[in-house]
Amino acid sequence: MDVPLNLTFGVEMEMVIRYDPKRYRPYLKSGEGVFWEASQKLSTSAKLNNLVRADIIQVLRTIGVPVHGISDRRTKEDRYSKWTVQYDSSIAPHTDALRPEWAGSAYTEVEITTPILFFVPQAFLQLFEVINVLEQNFSIFTNETCGTHVHIGNGTKGFPVTAVKNFVLLVTAFERQFNSLHPSHRINNKYCQPPGRVWPHVEPDFVAAAIEEPEEMDDLVLEVNVVHNVIERDHAYNLNNLGHDNEGKWLSQTIEFRQHEGTFNPLAIMQWTRLCLELVNGCYDSGELGMFDFVQDHVYSGNFPVTDLFNKLSLDDSAQYYRGTKIYEHPRAEWQWRDPLATARGILCN
Repeated sequence: MDVPLNLTFGVEMEMVIRYDPKRYRPYLKSGEGVFWEASQKLSTSAKLNNLVRADIIQVLRTIGVPVHGISDRRTKEDRYSKWTVQYDSSIAPHTDALRPEWAGSAYTEVEITTPILFFVPQAFLQLFEVINVLEQNFSIFTNETCGTHVHIGNGTKGFPVTAVKNFVLLVTAFERQFNSLHPSHRINNKYCQPPGRVWPHVEPDFVAAAIEEPEEMDDLVLEVNVVHNVIERDHAYNLNNLGHDNEGKWLSQTIEFRQHEGTFNPLAIMQWTRLCLELVNGCYDSGELGMFDFVQDHVYSGNFPVTDLFNKLSLDDSAQYYRGTKIYEHPRAEWQWRDPLATARGILCN
């Protein structure tokens, strides 16, 4: 397309903080009315967890990072103007075996969200700085309940329907390839359901027809994010933010990538974010028929490696990076489409 996208991104990092409750107990009284209201019936552990999050905010502010306070009233307009430190109920702190020397420790679920950022070096320098200072001041780990979510936007304009159709077709047709970038606990995870689940046992040509039919963004979102007549946001690729709310107002206008595992590896976060941006930009540049033609040319070639897919999409830097990382093999889901001719030739693995 003629006018380039003004691509922006945001990252949500889910983690667990281990802490010593004795360190924060002396501050319980001072937190009343500041980090929680006296009228709130919070347990002592919940209050301690709030103090830990407030401590994280103070540490980040000390190095000059703009962060919303715990009790700040955030409007829709300024919600993503600063970093955010908050609770996330999807994180389970105790799913992993804990070390004996951690006896007596407490744990709190934390999600740290960046403001809206542009894909420039300074954005990642700040991200690296935040990760570095948190690791220096807190005991942080991730487990199988943690994810790293990336939102891709086009400034405040949203995306053309054609570009989003291209994107949906790409990630659905090559679901097995994209799944190979992620460990098993991020496949069929209830918080990041794979896109093909919407069209069980449906071959790509019919999926393409279903994606092509909607003319308005709201209708496309309904087509893609409704499963068993329920609108869900917990898809590997969440499009709900591209539509309107119940009052007819535009939402945040981002595509959310939810499948990456929780990580504090800054290089992994940067490369995954770069790939998300490249995929969205490539689907925009493909125009009205480009991605449909690409899928038709390659989807019947069997379960080739994801890095080959990146090369076919001219994403050579991403192909090179992921060749140096772990690529996972997952069994074919029962509901996934299977090419009878390719199966007969032994092209597709089970």
